[in-house]
This record gives sequence, structure tokens and C-alpha cells, in this order.
Amino acid sequence: RHTRLPAYRTPYSSSLARMALRRCGLCLLAWPLTQAIRVAPSNSRTEPDLGAPCMLPRLQNVTMETYGSMADDRLQKAGLGGIYVCHWKKLPNRKASAKEQLDKLGLQANFIVGYDGEEMTDDDVRCMYPSNKVMHVIAKDWDFGANWMHTGELSLSLKHVKAAYEAVLHGHQHTLVLEDDFQLTENFTDRLTHLLEHTDEWLGQHGGEYDILWVGSYGHNHANDLTRPPQIIADTHNKGTIGYLLSLSGAKYLLSHMPINAPSDHMLGNNFTGTAPPRRFSHRPWLVEPMNDFGTAKGLATPKKSHFIRTPDIKDCFASPTHPKCPCTRPKNISSALIAAGCCCLASELPALA
Repeated sequence: RHTRLPAYRTPYSSSLARMALRRCGLCLLAWPLTQAIRVAPSNSRTEPDLGAPCMLPRLQNVTMETYGSMADDRLQKAGLGGIYVCHWKKLPNRKASAKEQLDKLGLQANFIVGYDGEEMTDDDVRCMYPSNKVMHVIAKDWDFGANWMHTGELSLSLKHVKAAYEAVLHGHQHTLVLEDDFQLTENFTDRLTHLLEHTDEWLGQHGGEYDILWVGSYGHNHANDLTRPPQIIADTHNKGTIGYLLSLSGAKYLLSHMPINAPSDHMLGNNFTGTAPPRRFSHRPWLVEPMNDFGTAKGLATPKKSHFIRTPDIKDCFASPTHPKCPCTRPKNISSALIAAGCCCLASELPALA
């Protein structure tokens, strides 16, 4: 179902307000839900429940760098707990672009920079990605060129999980998660503030709660998106993870369903993985679009056919006359028993799982 966003006004939803009051143990103040949402989170910290406890020390140790100011605090006043940017240190041009946008809008963000793919160890892999079973099925369903998880993909997935960890740790009701090639569209702060101030209206027609609200995906806005009124769409289809709002419930769901078993777009948007928070919606038009910057084309990103993770349950490709089976050799710059290269497994040549 589609929900048109309201005009710029602040409605009062009595039913949702009563629901909020019932959840309040003291029930001393009968605030509208919109007021309750805007209260800044407390400084208390709550360690989340993790489906993979071995990930806790890794999440605690993922390096972050805070940048920018809070000159424009409208998003915080509207209930946004924080902005987190998943960044790969080998692409400094993306970080520079992100900083320029933050400066222009007077916003502050936390860059998640630790645990890049080339920094992964065998112990990290065993903990965070113990099985290739889910990826194997996804590769066949989506006709991928390979059936193995890439260390860069694992790193990016971990950084998204780190954002969820920080959200739960600090009790953020709403968290904005971005990838480092983001481009914020015109009037971004106005539009996102309006969304946060009117959560009770657009959620009122969708069960009252959300886990993920996509505000960006793989591509750019289409012309017809820009001519229509803004709307919220119930959307359980796979989405790119360039930009999304993550609720506290969505963050808790993701953490409790660890370990990682797929790239970030599938981890967060594909029901088959079991890790994707179920209540997912899209805002159209997109508020965030990807920049036209592809690291592989510039020779910056790790080639797709290297640094693959070889789990104990990996399924090799079939040999064929036109595509002989290749040996898997370790990359020269990585000393690891679980990270391999030379993969030539096409989805059409994958064996079925037992």
C-alpha cells in the first residue's frame, strides 16, 4: 500500500499516543507521540543481544571517526539519534565528498572506518561468516558470476551491523545509515525532518511501527518520481543500502539474527537471509542517490574475482568444456587459510545444495 505524506503540519494521533502512554510505566505526562519521538536519547548504554556473541568484541572495536558540526540541529530535535557513514579507507575521494556535503548542511556524522576487507583475519571470518549456504542459494537465484562472499562485501555488511550496534547501544529511536558514495538530494534536511516529525501519520497506516525506511537505493530518481507527491511504500524487495532510516526495533532485529550470511543489500533487504528486519518501507522520491564513482573502474577496489571467503561448506563450480574449473589460490597480499582467490564459479554451474 502507498501512503501519501501529509502537508507540512503537525497532527496529533490520539490512538498512537494512547499506545505510547500504555507503554510508559509512569504515565505522568500525556504527550502526543510526535513529542515523545523527538525526545533526545539518554546517555545510558545498553549492550544488545547478539545472535553471534563472538561479534561483540569486534563491534566494540570497529573504528569510527566523528566529523562535522551540529549547526543545524533540526534532525536531532525531530528524533534522529545519529548519522553513520560506512566508509572504505581506500576511497578518500568519497570521504571528501561526504565531508563537503556535511559541511554545507551543518550536519555531523560518524564514519565507520575499521575492519576493511584487507584487514580481515581467519578468526574474523570464522566468527562473522561461518557458512556460505545462504550466499550459494542467492548466487543461483540472482545468477551471480560467483557463489562466494567477498571480503569487501563482508566488511561493508559488518559496518552496517556496526551502525545498528551503535543505535542499540545509545538507544537511538531513528538512525540514518549511509554509504560513502552518497549524494544528498535538494532540500534533504527539510524533507527528512518532515518525515521524522510525521512518523505517526505515515506509520499509522502501516501497523504503527517500522524497521527500515529506505531513502535511497541502487539508482537515481526517475522523472515520474519527481512529479508525484512524496509517498511511503510498503516494500520488501531487495534494495541498495546507500541510505536508509533504521529504527531501534530494526537494529535489535538485525543484531539478534547475526551472523552475517550475505552482502549488505541482501542482509537488510532479502527475506531469504533471515537477517532482514521484516517491516521495510521506501520513501519515494529518494532523498539519497549514489554518486557516479565506481572503485573497480578506477583500479581502487579489490577485483571481484579475488579475496573470496572459503568456508567449510563452500560449493565449487562444475567444470565444463567452455569454462574449465579453476584452482583457487590465495591472494599474494593476504596470508590466510580462509580467504582465497581465482574463483571462476558461475551461477549456472553451481551444484545444488544437499
